[in-house]
Amino acid sequence: MEKDLRDFFFLQYSQPASLILASEVQSEGSIINEPEINAKAALSVRINTNGEEQVLFEKNPSQVLPIASLTKLVTAWIVFEYPKYYDFSQKIKVSENAISQEGDFGLQKGQAVSIKDLLYSMLTESSNDAAFALAEALAPDSDVNSKEKAEAFVALMNLEAKEKLDLKNTHFVNPTGLESKTEGGNPLTNYSTIEDLVKLAKNIFSRHPEIFEVSNQKSALIFGNYLAINKNEILSENTIGGKTGWTPAAGGCILLVLKDDKARIINIILGTASPEARFIEMQKLIKFVKREA
Repeated sequence: MEKDLRDFFFLQYSQPASLILASEVQSEGSIINEPEINAKAALSVRINTNGEEQVLFEKNPSQVLPIASLTKLVTAWIVFEYPKYYDFSQKIKVSENAISQEGDFGLQKGQAVSIKDLLYSMLTESSNDAAFALAEALAPDSDVNSKEKAEAFVALMNLEAKEKLDLKNTHFVNPTGLESKTEGGNPLTNYSTIEDLVKLAKNIFSRHPEIFEVSNQKSALIFGNYLAINKNEILSENTIGGKTGWTPAAGGCILLVLKDDKARIINIILGTASPEARFIEMQKLIKFVKREA
């Protein structure tokens, strides 16, 4: 019996460090359990001012998943990246196809609105109408129809994603993030990975940080007298920006960038069970990251 006890204690205290449970990390002499994030994928990465990165949490970072309205960050990227096509003070007429997109966002057919107001509508209240109108505005005076204008915009989104943003596992079928049904009944969606979305966030910081600045507004008075309310319920003084998303196929999605001393922390969650759950899971991730930092 004495030998058995000795062997037991020897085994307990001679395990290599690699056998310590991955769900536990050491912090200031205590053990902090990693959160159980109820989502298909999640990641938190800290980026210092010198560009040094530290992954604080990850779950399925390379899994290809639908991204719903996180798509609109790339729609905004195109608008900022091509100023020769997008003058923010320019006003365009909203088409019937634009207002036929899912959701009611205060736009009317034939209404003349500025590119700037459409951006605020898209990045705060996640207006599908505004996203589609921005896609059409790539060639506002062209003789091609509304569908062809949107298709040209999406082609440019995919070209930018591949050639400039280096998003290797990302593809777009529309500028909104909405899903459509194929002939087989399967949802046709925009998709990406958390690894690609981190690259996207870093590119936004380096070239067009205004995208996050707009997305960080809790509300915006646009279209003359329409108040757009941000769908991101967990904006705070430490938030730099981000984007929410939801479709039945994608589930709840959220990208949220926080400031921490001289660093930025990019937090992303994809595939929660409900729109509400994306905020619950993100709060768990933020709480863990604060203790880890």
